[in-house]
Amino acid sequence: MAGLKIHLARPRRTAWQDTRVRTPAARREPVGKPIPPRPPRLPITPRRRGPMKRILTAVLLCLPFIAPAPAAAQATAPAAAQTDEEAAVRAVVVRLFDGMRAGNGAVFAEVFTPDARLQTAAVRRDGTTALTSMAIDSFAAIVSQPRDFILDERLDAWHVRVDGPLAIVTVDYSFYAGERFSHCGIDAFQMFKSADGWKIFQLTDTRRTTGCPAPNESRP
Repeated sequence: MAGLKIHLARPRRTAWQDTRVRTPAARREPVGKPIPPRPPRLPITPRRRGPMKRILTAVLLCLPFIAPAPAAAQATAPAAAQTDEEAAVRAVVVRLFDGMRAGNGAVFAEVFTPDARLQTAAVRRDGTTALTSMAIDSFAAIVSQPRDFILDERLDAWHVRVDGPLAIVTVDYSFYAGERFSHCGIDAFQMFKSADGWKIFQLTDTRRTTGCPAPNESRP
């Protein structure tokens, strides 16, 4: 009996004795769901433009060529009016220097406003600068003095700008006492247009004796 091994078989459970619940989670299944195959891509066909969209595109492309036409037509009238105003402004300057050559100081009252200023941006002999002033009446008295030579201011290189009732004129000038050259420089006029027409309210000049043009400049 000592060498005899006895194997005792375990009793098999009957169906009524197995109380465990068999669920799908208890079964050994692969993790995750299989990925279904991707459907094939369909060819992309370009969208066709409708007739209305094609017409709109053509109109937009033509607008840059159509729109400027009225603006160009409207710009013609102001340009002609501007030319007339520039001519009127120039006439005031010509009137001033014609009166000065004739020795007629009374013309100053016609072309200047009552409170007009007459100034010179000068360079002194020591190199310093100064802005000097002279009364219009004083200048008119100098012009009216009798003399045996003409005060002749010859103008060149006109630049006229007009904006509404304001005008700015710059001219190069050469001043002669008779046939003797005195000096040259630039005249800068500022004018205002009132009910009486264009009037000078500011005249500023420079004066120098070097770098002047040849003594054959035309008069205004």
